Amino acid sequence: MQLFFLPDFVAYQSILLPEEEAKHCLKVLRMQIGESLHLTDGKGNLAVATLQNDNPKKCSLQIKNLTLHPKNYAHHTHIAIAPTKNADRIEWFVEKCVEIGIDEISFLQTEHTERAYFNVERIEKKAIAALKQSLKFHLPVINSPVPFSNFLKSQGQKTQEQTPKQLFIAYVGKVPPPHLFEVAKSNQSVCVLIGPEGDFSPNELTEAFQFGFQGVSLGNSRLRTETAGVVACHALQLKNEVGA
Repeated sequence: MQLFFLPDFVAYQSILLPEEEAKHCLKVLRMQIGESLHLTDGKGNLAVATLQNDNPKKCSLQIKNLTLHPKNYAHHTHIAIAPTKNADRIEWFVEKCVEIGIDEISFLQTEHTERAYFNVERIEKKAIAALKQSLKFHLPVINSPVPFSNFLKSQGQKTQEQTPKQLFIAYVGKVPPPHLFEVAKSNQSVCVLIGPEGDFSPNELTEAFQFGFQGVSLGNSRLRTETAGVVACHALQLKNEVGA
């Protein structure tokens, strides 16, 4: 299956592919008029459409079939991570987590964060590319950077207002905390905080504990920030696959 991304196409029978997607369809894949392709809007909808026009700037499609693929799981995986100094690394993190399976990504401004700004639009494009490559139909929510304290408050409020959520903060301590895989429960909403290259500060750890976050380890290896994020995502995915 060759998957294309187009938001909000569900209300229309005849649609136009965005120019970037149209060029890939016509110039790279060399698709011809009358051929079928698949579309997703990142919200669980999958459409089979027929190519009506081979003009890259006006590449029209006719939707022939539309199906909804609801999320068939109860868990919600949320990784909140401090952006890395190198933008390529955080893009790699987003790409791999989308391939593995993730529902929400947030970015944290911490005391040791070395990158205060990055292009959220570019991050979203990386997520869409990974969505198409891995043949998934649900695009994760990607939140703009927020101060660490503000994020803690928001998660604490959501935990009180909504169904119970497991809150974890991964860090390296003199006495290693339990591994995330051991303490996380399957089929639940889980949020894991991943610190910057210099790790969380002592004050940030204390503040997180005060808001109900539990300290966890991601293993014995010393991991880069982006690797730690992927390891946490994969550990939660495995936990939900095997249960318990």
